Formats: sequence, C-alpha cells, structure tokens
Amino acid sequence: MRAALAAAAQLGVPLTVVSAAGAGVHAGAGWWAAMVEAARPTFPSVHLTAVLDCGDQPGHVLAAWRAGVADVRFSGEGPAADRLDAIAVSLGRRLWRELPPSIELRFRRDPVATARNWLVPDGETDHAALQRSGSSANQAPDPATGHVKTRKKP
Repeated sequence: MRAALAAAAQLGVPLTVVSAAGAGVHAGAGWWAAMVEAARPTFPSVHLTAVLDCGDQPGHVLAAWRAGVADVRFSGEGPAADRLDAIAVSLGRRLWRELPPSIELRFRRDPVATARNWLVPDGETDHAALQRSGSSANQAPDPATGHVKTRKKP
C-alpha cells in the first residue's frame, strides 16, 4: 500500500486500493482499518479509498462497517445484496459490487515505479505526469525502448 501511496503522491492523483480477495473474512476488518490508518499520515495529500473485500459473507460486511471501514466489496447476490445496499446508503458507506482494474505490487522489483506507471492518466507519459504534478521525482525512459510506459487499461 505504501508504494502505491508514494506513487499517487508523486503524481498528485487519488488512489483506490483493494485488499486481497476475502481479506475481510480471513484477516478481519480491524486489521484492514489499522493498516489503512497507519499508512494515511505518511501521505496526507493523497485522497485514498481503501476497499476491503469481504467475499460473499454479509456478516463480515456489516462487521467491517461497524469497525469504521467505509468501502467494502461484497460478491454475494440476491436478497442479502439488496439489504446490504440499503444499509450502506443509510450508514453513508459504500458497497462495491464490482472492482476497478487493479495491479498487484507484491514481488515487483520497483513497486513505486510500477504503481506510478499504472496511475498515469491515459495518453500521458509518466514523465509528463510528474512534470504536470510538480513532483521532483524523475522517471527516466526505459533504455530498451526509449520511452516511459503508460497505463494500459483492460
């Protein structure tokens, strides 16, 4: 999460992070909330949306909202999904049924650069985005291709 936050801060863009699939069931909302709150002060300029995936477990969605997690993914269907939608509205929370495209940063040699390339707006080079944001970071072009990669949307 910190690599993605660093990249978003360099580019001056908002960031949405998503937990691992089912993390709300396996690790719990308290863990996610603590991890997000520990990361926020390091990059206060980044508008961060942190989505906890609770799989198809409505009880874990409710527990996450009680723990203060505002954005929760639910993959279940039917009446439970409809009830959770209504509860989310009444609590001022967000229930995510679909997730945005994302990238896994674990095991990347340079996760900040990978995240920065992913977050670059369409049609803009990483270098141009850094200049636009006023960041002092300098991303050199790839020596093999001579250009800086841009985000490819699925």
